[in-house]
Amino acid sequence: QLQDQLQTLIDDQDIGDVFRLSGHPSRTFLNIAATRRCEVSEIQTLLLQELFARNILFLGTHNLSAAHSEADVDQLVGVYQELLPWLHQLASDGKLSDHLQTPPLKPLFAVRKA
Repeated sequence: QLQDQLQTLIDDQDIGDVFRLSGHPSRTFLNIAATRRCEVSEIQTLLLQELFARNILFLGTHNLSAAHSEADVDQLVGVYQELLPWLHQLASDGKLSDHLQTPPLKPLFAVRKA
């Protein structure tokens, strides 16, 4: 249900250049790509900021279980309907950082170059 509704949202809003789904329906990844004017870390940080503000815990995957109801999925999809097109527009316009309340996330690990 979540994967189908979220993919429909991405397709209908034509935001697949930034947001893409992968994985099994019980453990779906929301992949984020950079734009010409915005880095992935900025998009991820604002997405997390806004999801947390709406009481949704998200760390990059949707780990669904029998404890999640249809109403839970509908609530999450409703939040995504609000956030994903907005984030896409901000990232495309290069104005996403204006909405960040904290510096963008930084990777914990980096590949060393010899």
